[in-house]
Amino acid sequence: MKKLFLITILLLGMLGCSKDRTLEIDPSAASEFMGVSVSENGVYYLAESDNGNYVAFYDFNAQKSVPLCNKANCRHDSLDCHAYEIASYQNTPLATISYYHDNLYLFYTSYEGDDTSADVIMKADIDGTNREEFYKIPNHGLVNQAFIFNNNLYLSCNVVGELDETSSGITGTVLYFYNSENGETNVLDSSKDNPDLFLYFVGFKDEKAYYISSDASKKERPVYEFDPKTGENLLINAENTLESVFMIDDEFYFADNDTAMIKAYNIFDKSTSDVASFKPHEGKFLYQSGNGVIRIKYVTDPGTLDSKMYTQVYDIEKGAFLFDDYSQSDDVMKKLDNGMYIGTVNYEYILFDENMKGIKID
Repeated sequence: MKKLFLITILLLGMLGCSKDRTLEIDPSAASEFMGVSVSENGVYYLAESDNGNYVAFYDFNAQKSVPLCNKANCRHDSLDCHAYEIASYQNTPLATISYYHDNLYLFYTSYEGDDTSADVIMKADIDGTNREEFYKIPNHGLVNQAFIFNNNLYLSCNVVGELDETSSGITGTVLYFYNSENGETNVLDSSKDNPDLFLYFVGFKDEKAYYISSDASKKERPVYEFDPKTGENLLINAENTLESVFMIDDEFYFADNDTAMIKAYNIFDKSTSDVASFKPHEGKFLYQSGNGVIRIKYVTDPGTLDSKMYTQVYDIEKGAFLFDDYSQSDDVMKKLDNGMYIGTVNYEYILFDENMKGIKID
């Protein structure tokens, strides 16, 4: 079955799973809204069929996928099926999912970012029932990132202005913090009216959030710390130059093409250490860091029909590369808490075990 891929940040793998195997989800970790989300018992993901889009669940114990529907005698082949019903809200399609502390958070967006947009995040039980509105996305906002952390919501949004012949419509970025306990929304930082400045979250630790303010024109990427208890931002590193990174403990992990080394940069004491060497490849060099892995990519003939992407993935905790060589078909986007991975093979969702053995989610 063809999987439904929708817009996510850094969303671009197989599983040999024994029965009764469950994950130990880290309760202190943030959960990012993505096309897939992992619970202790299985994987929630967006799927599609000839009848339309629906939410599916891969059950670790049963080792199979089923539509997320608890209706008695439902054949799961029509829009009356609950799995299809929760794939939209007020005619707005479901884009991404987050599982956090025995709840599902469902993000519905039309990607229009205007006054008529019904972009909203709903909170539901783990079977998708009892949906209720959790947060309405601010008008003129297109979501870049969304995280649930300590039951609160963290958003990075592009601000969309008027479109004309000289403007792309993007006028800046705003970081929002929504406190679910008191229902208040605060603006953490804003680059409104400065389209060269992009704000994005890079980590969560000890109840605090960390983000980068990236200036494309000056090539400056200072790191800030936000404390929700005090509501204050603190500049903790004005010297950082890294991007496409996500914090693990106190460090940013990155790949340096000039030295062919994977390195770690401590954002607090500003020290850099070598982690591992990698084999270069022909093509334009890219890397993405986060969720326990570093994804090294080389793109040949970019922007053409002959373009090809070659991917190698490094597991930071394991200290090893996951593929024997660069792959054109396989990718890993996230390491799970028990050592498994979520990835793709030819753009189909896949679960990998520790030995990179796997099966498709279908």
